[in-house]
Amino acid sequence: MRQVLDMYTKAVMKRPNDVNIHTVLGVLYNITGEYERAAECFLRSTQLQPNDPRLWNKLGATQANGSQSLAAV
Repeated sequence: MRQVLDMYTKAVMKRPNDVNIHTVLGVLYNITGEYERAAECFLRSTQLQPNDPRLWNKLGATQANGSQSLAAV
């Protein structure tokens, strides 16, 4: 898992405005329980595509999982 995370971290540095890379990286951090990092990735995704409700849902769910219920709401 760390190798995959490293690979996507490098990819996001090369393509900082690629919403798909940020989203996948957020999912990977979610899987590893790194909710704060996952939320940062999903927040960036929502900044890049603010009208995508799926991204907002991922961000809210991640914040809720990371004990940030107020932020999730």
